[in-house]
Amino acid sequence: RELTTTSPGVVARVAQAEREFAVYQRRDGVFSRPSVLENAKNMEPAAWWGMYGKHLPLLSAIAPRVLAQAAAASAADRAQLVSLWPDPGRPQISHVSRHRGQARVLPRSDAC
Repeated sequence: RELTTTSPGVVARVAQAEREFAVYQRRDGVFSRPSVLENAKNMEPAAWWGMYGKHLPLLSAIAPRVLAQAAAASAADRAQLVSLWPDPGRPQISHVSRHRGQARVLPRSDAC
């Protein structure tokens, strides 16, 4: 059986994911607690989702897979490409470093 964006099961699943995302985005329920917001700043993302994700079953099923992905080379390539076009209002990019699987764009130093 072929699934499309209009298949009833797909539509129902997308609707549920959108409802969960709205709860997360509005900071409803447990996400309104100051401790949860503080932990979001200080905990590793995977640990935070492990602790609070049960309140958003669909999103929490997706979050670990997204968080486990290493930074893609294409993102680094785009960062390098963007750095080729100077913009006086934006700090220039010298390179992208990888730390614990996360890409970090580092400002270009004029001393390089």
